[in-house]
Amino acid sequence: MRCEVGSAGDVKKEEVTCEGTMSKNQKRKLNRLRSREEYRLKRRLRHRQKRRQRAARVGTPVEEEEYNEDGAGVGNGKQLGVGLGQRAVEGTVRKKNEDKAAVTERLKAARHCAPHICIDLNWDGCMSERERSQLSDHLQRLYGSNKKSPSPLHVSLCNFSPQNPIYSTCTSKHHGFLNYVFDFHPLPLLKVFDVSQIVYLTPDSPNVLQSLDSGDRVYVLGGLVDLSVRKNETVEFANSHAIETASLPILKYMHKDTSQSRHSFKRILSVNQVFDILLKFHETHCWTTALSHGMPKRHGYLPIEAAPSQSSPSDKA
Repeated sequence: MRCEVGSAGDVKKEEVTCEGTMSKNQKRKLNRLRSREEYRLKRRLRHRQKRRQRAARVGTPVEEEEYNEDGAGVGNGKQLGVGLGQRAVEGTVRKKNEDKAAVTERLKAARHCAPHICIDLNWDGCMSERERSQLSDHLQRLYGSNKKSPSPLHVSLCNFSPQNPIYSTCTSKHHGFLNYVFDFHPLPLLKVFDVSQIVYLTPDSPNVLQSLDSGDRVYVLGGLVDLSVRKNETVEFANSHAIETASLPILKYMHKDTSQSRHSFKRILSVNQVFDILLKFHETHCWTTALSHGMPKRHGYLPIEAAPSQSSPSDKA
């Protein structure tokens, strides 16, 4: 075996024989190198034998290859098995690119036929830096759920401009955020959509959401993480601008599990949790299924077994 010992103790193939002057650690490295080379040679020979056996079964001649002492193919410039592995890698990469392109096309098509969900990011003044960081995580999870769905929703962000601190939080914390298939609007909600189009979803609304309309309706979620739980923030904003409001039909299709006292029974959900419920309803047209899927177990709500008949997706909210 020919080798050279580097200053860091690395063993490299070279034209100088130096095994007698090696330290114990260097000898161990040399033995590992020899073992790896022997394993590679045996593996190449096994692959060669298998190729011959397959060719013999189907009656196809095998292109013979010459091998040097390291087992590398030199007759035709190839190493045995490398072509097959490279084709497998290229096939995997091609399939991933095709899947990614299909997801992007599905999300873009949702802009024309799916219900429109808008995240209102006009609440930055009500949040701390920690809460903004959590909101950016919620938006990332929201996008992940939409990507995986066979029937994604049309999603847009309002008031998403470089002057808004949530912009820098999202773009710095999540690489490629601006490449998400969202409709990014730098203007406030009321300058993007007409008041007659908007249904502001808030847990404090007395109105119950019946269905999702894929027409001109825009269902708005407040982009707000409120760890102090200040009530009526979003509903007061909507009422002050004569915007229609609605809440999820949680109490209509679910009941409180009073068998355990540790449940909170709260109906305040994060942005991505509300979105997951709306997305599942869009997929199944069933509020019981959607709420059972999206409501956190710790909140203590269970589906009502004999739920009343539910609205079809064509009903107005």
